[in-house]
Amino acid sequence: MAPNITGSPTGVLFEDDTVETVTVPSVEPKNHDSKPPEKYRRQIVWRNVMLFVYLHVAAVYGAYLMLTSAKIITTVWGVYCSILLCTLFKKKINLCFDSNVN
Repeated sequence: MAPNITGSPTGVLFEDDTVETVTVPSVEPKNHDSKPPEKYRRQIVWRNVMLFVYLHVAAVYGAYLMLTSAKIITTVWGVYCSILLCTLFKKKINLCFDSNVN
């Protein structure tokens, strides 16, 4: 259905509906004599810190094992799969945000 660009929207969905006028009460400005808001204080979540440390250590250990213990064909296969997945994911994202696709 083509958009109606010639008329103004009324919000009426059915013939029996009527447009009601809604009045919004005016908002008075706040009193500036009140105390200022407290300054935001950052808080370290130690569980998240430990999780990120563990994940990074595991990644470094995995890279070490990949270079020292794994056969070269296994390393090549892992790199190939990573590149393939990244390429497919990038194409999927591009399709989702491409404005020319109908």
